[in-house]
Parts: sequence; structure tokens; C-alpha cells
Amino acid sequence: MPIAQNLMFHTRGEALACPAGTLSMVRCMTCGFCWNAAFDPALLRYGADYENDQSLSPTFEHHLDDVAALIRQSAGDRDDLVVVEVGCGQGHFLHRLARGLAGRLTTLVGFDPAFRGDSPLPSGSRVEADYFNAGTSHRLGVQPDIVVARHVIEHIADPMAFLRALREVSPPGTLLFVETPTIQWILDGAVAHDLHYEHCSLFDAASLRLAIELAGFEVSDVRPMLEGQYLLASARARDSVRPTPRGDRPDNKDYSARRAGFVRHWREVFRQDVAAGHRPALWGAASKGVTLALLLDGSVGDLAMAIDINPARQRTFMPMTGVPVVSPETARAAGVSRVYVMNPAYLGEIETYCREVGWDILLQAVE
Repeated sequence: MPIAQNLMFHTRGEALACPAGTLSMVRCMTCGFCWNAAFDPALLRYGADYENDQSLSPTFEHHLDDVAALIRQSAGDRDDLVVVEVGCGQGHFLHRLARGLAGRLTTLVGFDPAFRGDSPLPSGSRVEADYFNAGTSHRLGVQPDIVVARHVIEHIADPMAFLRALREVSPPGTLLFVETPTIQWILDGAVAHDLHYEHCSLFDAASLRLAIELAGFEVSDVRPMLEGQYLLASARARDSVRPTPRGDRPDNKDYSARRAGFVRHWREVFRQDVAAGHRPALWGAASKGVTLALLLDGSVGDLAMAIDINPARQRTFMPMTGVPVVSPETARAAGVSRVYVMNPAYLGEIETYCREVGWDILLQAVE
């Protein structure tokens, strides 16, 4: 697998030479935690060529609104808030936090090694362009009232060390919000294209609750988000926390056999498309799209291109396969007649876009 799904390559040669790592996912059948036993953190890098912004999607924006509303409600009426977002990317969600807590913030701090500094930040905020861990936590310089970590913990080989580092900087009463993909959604639907090398630590609801509680936060809620693909845990730092034991046995839903059937099916779909004279493309050039292109194996030559609405991704190439990434307008002009939508949650908005621009194509979700 490519070491990171969201790396951007500006030539096909660079994309084909993308560093690779081994994916070997295993699961604890007591607590439900799932991890890559072959993960090597030394291979991974996050920098200016890493792009994971999804904010141009109306569906994803609505999801972010839901997360921000929950944080705002949980904050109550308290003023003079110190808020920290670990894994803030280019600061998009920092703006949402600033708007939602307007007039009540005194300090807003972000942490992210991929921060480029080319996007404006909310007034008075700052971003530390580094990983957050026990060795860098002192750079906060403040005691937070709210800590947000969205889509960070799945990238960390030692999630307990990460959670405990968050607890070290969080005085009792600090609110914590952790969002992450759920392994159970992947297993339930045999979503083979949603396992990635950089996602080395995956949780279901029970294992996420247990990990956060073991770190010293009392969990009030773990809820599904974005049609069940993510989990959002809400917690509060406490002096003493009694972890919640798991009440059921983890269920892998015969994933391995169903995964093999999934791969056979989609290889045949692309073979038949090309035999019928169509030019198939993927809609979604990161994460799920990168993995599906790899799973297609020999059929990847039948894949015309991958479509992405993020301008930063357009005119780049997908890691390891070298599939070109283009705008919807470019794909339409190229005569693409079959488009496979990588995330079914976005199918509705893509159908709306195609209808509005008069693009008459077959759209089908990959599921």
C-alpha cells in the first residue's frame, strides 16, 4: 500500500515511485481494537504535499456543522474558553470553532505537521506545524477547556500514548472530542477500499470508549456520524475514571471471504465497461479511490481517470498506480461515460451536480 493515501504527486513517475508499506490488519477479539501489525511509523511523512481537505463537499460541510454544533452545545455558557484542535490541517475547522464560539474564545490553537501556512487563520489563533505528543505538548503554552482531535488517532501507532498526552495537558473538567473512522462499518459492508496503510489504529464504539477512559477521560457519548462511517466520542477529563468493560464479543462478519468477492466483482465491472466501449472513472481521488485503484490490479489500465472537486488535487496522479486526477469539467470533456462514486454518502450531491450541468452519465456508488 502507499504509505499515505493523501499524498499528491505532480508527475506520473513520482506517483509510481511512491514509497509503500505492508498492510496486515489484525484485531483484538476481547476489546475490538484493530491495528496494522506491519506498520512502520518511520515510513510515514506528513508535509506540504499531504492534502486531505474535503470542505468543498456540501455533504461533508453538513457533517462538520453537526460536529461543531455538538461542541458548541457541550461548552454551555462558559466564556474565556481556551480551545485546541489537534490535527487541524490548514485550519478549516478552526474557523468553524471560532464562529461557533464567537465572543467566548480567548485562545485558539491548532497542531498539524502538514500545516502549510498559506491559508488565513481566525483572528488571534495560531498553529504549531508539528505532531502533538508528549514531547511537543509544552508548545501549547495554555491549559485547554476544549480539545478536539478529528481524524488523528487512526494515524497513530500508539493511540494510548496519544490519549494520555492529551490528558496530561487537560485539567479536570476539560472537554474532549475524538472523531475517527469505525472499523465496524468497514467490516459490516466489506468495504475493502477503506483500509489504508496510514490508518494503523481503528476502533469500534466499545474499544474507542475503553481507550479514552483508560487515558483518564469520562466518556459521555460515542455516536455514529456520516451515515455510520465515523464515530464521534465526547468525554471530560476526570481525576478518577472507571473504564467500561465490553459487553459483547467483537464480530468480524466473515470479512475476508466477502472482501475477496468484492474485489472479484469490481474487477469484472471495469472489464465489462471497457469491453462495451465505455471510459470508466472514479469520483474521489484520495483514500478509498487510491485503494480501489490498487485492488483493481491488472484492470487499472481500464481506469481512465479519477475525479476530484478539490483544486489542489487536480492535475496530480494517484499514488502507486499513476492514475491521473482531474476536475469534473475535464472528465466530462474527455468523454467519460461511467463514473463510480467512491463514497456512497456523496452520491446525492454528485447526482445533483451532474444534473445541473447537464452531464448525462451513469453514476454508481462503490459498495
